Amino acid sequence: MAGTPGGQNQIFKKMSIHFMVEWHDVPSLRLGEDRAIALAEIFQMLGSPNRLRVAVACLSVTLCVGDVAERVGLSTALVSHHLRVLRAARFLVARKRGKQVFYVATDDRVRCIITDMVEHVIEPPADPEEENNG
Repeated sequence: MAGTPGGQNQIFKKMSIHFMVEWHDVPSLRLGEDRAIALAEIFQMLGSPNRLRVAVACLSVTLCVGDVAERVGLSTALVSHHLRVLRAARFLVARKRGKQVFYVATDDRVRCIITDMVEHVIEPPADPEEENNG
């Protein structure tokens, strides 16, 4: 079920599988200098551990600045800064409700990118012996 934490992981896994199925298209991608610079800037922007924690907090739940700050244990001023940077990079969208602004991931592509990176980090390293024997 999508409403349960386990169901949410299944959704992310399905998105990852979709991208793996489409992996055969990757060799045809071309990365010109302008796009390489833009992509490098995105990776640089995501290089801040606190900013990544803020982005992860907003992946599937719409949160205001105070809620994000509480979840990640940072000041609201610092969280506001990170939210502004993530929004400028189009990783998050802001929705105003009354006087408060709420943030959430822009779309499934952003969710998939961050979720895949998190899974890559928590996945145990491959056994070099298995890779050489496979």
